[in-house]
Amino acid sequence: MASANLLDFHNIFSLEGKVVVITGSSKGLGLSAASGMLQAGASKVYISSRTPSACEDACATLNRLPNKKPGAKAIPVPADSSTIQGIQQLFDLVSKTTDHVDILLANAGAAHPASIEKTGEKEFSDSLDLNLKSVFFCVQRFLPLLTVRGTVQDPSRIIVTSSISAFSQIAVGDVALYAYAAAKAGVNQLVKQLAVDLGPRHIVSNCIAPGLFLTDATAPHIGVFNVYPEQRIIR
Repeated sequence: MASANLLDFHNIFSLEGKVVVITGSSKGLGLSAASGMLQAGASKVYISSRTPSACEDACATLNRLPNKKPGAKAIPVPADSSTIQGIQQLFDLVSKTTDHVDILLANAGAAHPASIEKTGEKEFSDSLDLNLKSVFFCVQRFLPLLTVRGTVQDPSRIIVTSSISAFSQIAVGDVALYAYAAAKAGVNQLVKQLAVDLGPRHIVSNCIAPGLFLTDATAPHIGVFNVYPEQRIIR
């Protein structure tokens, strides 16, 4: 059997012609996912984050990829997906150029480590809004577009970025991820419910739960995590 060339995503799987929306995709894991999906044949990948210039820069980078399909493109749709108003804005922007969505990757999220004494109500609520509540309401709003093309043979997909912190305690030096870990544990249960409820509508729902890996967000903490082998950041 011929070995797969990992630089050619068509040898691994094909997303030819698929329309993809990714929240939190102007950098980090979301941007990497967008790159992979474009190279796997997606026709449109919508790039969203709070900052318009970051979305524009990410799309410029993605649209220079040499091995995406002719005519395929990344499209900037800046919006704050931590709020209901922002999710509606995202939906409105996406709806201008497509009548369906095949894949929704709810990736927007952030962790703000703090000790239990310094974790305030606002910080806790903000973390739940971004990391948990936004997932539900983003799925809810995009459901009409996700049901357009899904079939038994080729269902639409919801993918949600959870975290290893949903399963195990992770500390950043002397502080912890109280709200973030609770939100991600909630995400896992939410996606189980989505899978049961939306499966009959030809929508497959899954979580991914990555560990720590090197991004702009984790780079400042690399010295802390590299103290113990089991805490080292994936490169």
